[in-house]
Amino acid sequence: LARDSRTKAYTAVKVVKSASQYTETAIDEIKLLTKVREGDHAHVGRSHVVQMIDDHKIVGIHGTHISMVFEVLGDNLLKLIIRSNYRGMNEALVKRITKQVLMGLDYLHTVCGIIHTDIKPENVMLTVSESTVKQWAAAGAQDDPKFKANLPKNLRERKQAPVKVEGLQKEGVKLTKNQKKKLKKKLKKANASGGGEKNGRAESITSDMSTE
Repeated sequence: LARDSRTKAYTAVKVVKSASQYTETAIDEIKLLTKVREGDHAHVGRSHVVQMIDDHKIVGIHGTHISMVFEVLGDNLLKLIIRSNYRGMNEALVKRITKQVLMGLDYLHTVCGIIHTDIKPENVMLTVSESTVKQWAAAGAQDDPKFKANLPKNLRERKQAPVKVEGLQKEGVKLTKNQKKKLKKKLKKANASGGGEKNGRAESITSDMSTE
């Protein structure tokens, strides 16, 4: 979690490891995210795709790191399902989520020429209120030991996904036994691996910095 010293807006910063294979992957990611950012602003689906605000390089003791600056998002859809004790969500909310995801995908396909090949609950991010972001920032500035524990996983160990859903509540309907087993197995696997990002590509930072 970071703050732009010019606009005073809070952002989420993804800092990539300096090894060449991670740098190459990050460069490809930036090319796609730039297409998303520079696409048709009037398209109704654009607001449902995560936006990269800026990108830059950071030179440190371990080499040069590519950094990407994003809007701040909350937990992913899987976390919402888990918090509902695997009850799922009611039909109206499922329709709302589905509509927003499809609108975002339409923007990616028709405007940006991008095909999303991994749609799943973990890759659907939920929006978060400005007041909540300010609470996270205040806790971080005070070196609150519970700060990291209370942050959404995508801010603790950065993993951005290109589709976001707005205005969700913790509501739901029951999942089948098979769906529950799959979700529990997925969560257990994630916990066993330490909850980090796939391939260890990125780590998050908390600071007050400019996105220049």
